[in-house]
Amino acid sequence: MDIEVSIDEYSSYKDHASVKVTAKMDNEVVEELGSANHLNCPVNKYYLEMALKRATSRVVLKITKLSLYGFVGEESANIVQEKNGQYIEDKLNEYF
Repeated sequence: MDIEVSIDEYSSYKDHASVKVTAKMDNEVVEELGSANHLNCPVNKYYLEMALKRATSRVVLKITKLSLYGFVGEESANIVQEKNGQYIEDKLNEYF
């Protein structure tokens, strides 16, 4: 599986960062935005790194079709886990 990922920084300020990431695999292209600020990233202040992690995770999960089966990135797992109880653990157990 050969995935080409390119990263474009849209903005990075003291209290906010947003990043656009593009993934290409075969003839498919997927784009995603990631952002981080004091509201959605209250613990660490590495906003650009977190925005990049979020966007990269999303494009890889989408281009590999894993997101269709309920897989989410680590940074989103706690949110989904809280909303859906055992959803993530159940999905992981289905496939592994």
